[in-house]
Order: sequence, then structure tokens, then C-alpha cells
Amino acid sequence: MFSTRVEMNRLCVHPLPLTSYVLHARGDEPIYLLESEAYAQQVKRNDTVGDRGLDPALVPSIVAKAHAAGLRVSAHVDTITDYRVALRAGVDEMAHLPGYYFGEKDDRRKYELTIEDAKETARRGVWVVPCPIVYERADAKTLARIDELRTRNLTLLKKHRVNIALGSDNYGSTPLNTVLYLNKTGAFSNLETLKMWCEATPQTIFPKRKIGFLRKGYEASFLVLDGNPVKDFAQINNIRLRFKQGRFLTSVEKKP
Repeated sequence: MFSTRVEMNRLCVHPLPLTSYVLHARGDEPIYLLESEAYAQQVKRNDTVGDRGLDPALVPSIVAKAHAAGLRVSAHVDTITDYRVALRAGVDEMAHLPGYYFGEKDDRRKYELTIEDAKETARRGVWVVPCPIVYERADAKTLARIDELRTRNLTLLKKHRVNIALGSDNYGSTPLNTVLYLNKTGAFSNLETLKMWCEATPQTIFPKRKIGFLRKGYEASFLVLDGNPVKDFAQINNIRLRFKQGRFLTSVEKKP
């Protein structure tokens, strides 16, 4: 059984038990693809629950119906096959990059984007949200292997001007640690990272709002920092003033 819901004009489809939605209090539920190339074998298993993903044959019709209803569609992807299934189906957004985690014995070619993938992603105007995971708990060897592939894929997408937004894959947390981590990979300059985070990301989340720029007629929501994050990215942590839609916000001290 598939559970669906609509949030923020996006179709949310997930082939997991309804109880899993307790963890998704807000935001999108992606079309969940997980090693689509092995779906025929995975679907026969009954030893685990929730790790087999959506039948890739269903994706085109789901996306078509969603778009006919005026909805945007996000796709969770694990491998390059998942990515291509979603891309051909016409999704609006990729959640994760292929290879957000893979084992030492896995064939990394299953996760490597090609020039053609990047060009087609850009041509279709599909957004990519890297959402790296495991970086907070992986050992150094594993992290180095994943980082090398992630940086390669991100650099390729950047070269072909793919739309990239930033977000967290950890429920209940902001993208702050994710942004700091991605900045350290060297795939993007400080300025590029800031523009993705402060301009591109809010625009794809709220496409009908004038947000993300200090321009006439735009919402006056911004932060004042103690230093210049273009020169020292760590300054994003040094917030002096906060404004939300033109109103000054007082900071709240965290309890020890």
C-alpha cells in the first residue's frame, strides 16, 4: 500500500507504512527510489520492511498525474539508476545525490553521474538537494571514499549549471551542519555556497514569494553577521541581528 499526501503544492508518495510519517512532520515526502535496478529481486524479500523503494515502472504515471494536478514532485534517489528513472519521468527535484553512502566493496560506478546526466538535469531545470548523510558518524576511511565521489558529482553538476539547493536529512535540525560540511569539500566557493543557501534554496521552497534577496518589494528577512562569510565562512555562526519580514527578532538564550 502506498500512502500519499499533498504539502506545499508537492505530491508526497512513499511506499512505507503509514507509521513512518510520524517522522515527517513537515516538508516533502519524496517518491522513494532505492536501487531501482534491483527492484525485481528486492520486492521478493520479506525479511525487512521499508527498504525496497517504489516500483520504477510506476514513477512516470505518478509524476504525470501529479503534474496534471499542479503539483511538484521530489524523488529520493540512491543509485544512478534511480536518478535516471526519476529524471526521465520528469520529477522536479532530486533528494540526495547518488552515493550518499556506499560500502567499500560496492561498485562506485553505480553512483557516478555522467556528463550526459548533468546536461539533462540542467536542460530539464531539475533541482538537486545533496542532503549528505553519515558524515557525522562515519569513520575517516569511509568518509574519505564518499567525499571523493560526492565532490566529483557536485563539481560536475556545478560545471553544467544545475540548480542546487541545500537542506538537512536529519529530522528536527536545520541545514547548518550540512552546509558547513559541504563547504569544506571544496566543490563550491564561500560565495557560491552562500548564494545556494540564501537565494536558491528559499526560492525553490517558496517559488511564489519574493524572498532571498535584499531588493525593493522583497520580504525583509535577513541576518546581520559579525564578520564577512565570503572571506571566513565560519562567520555564519556569528549572528548579531535577526529580522523576519521587517521585524527585529530578539534572540532566545538556550537553556544549559
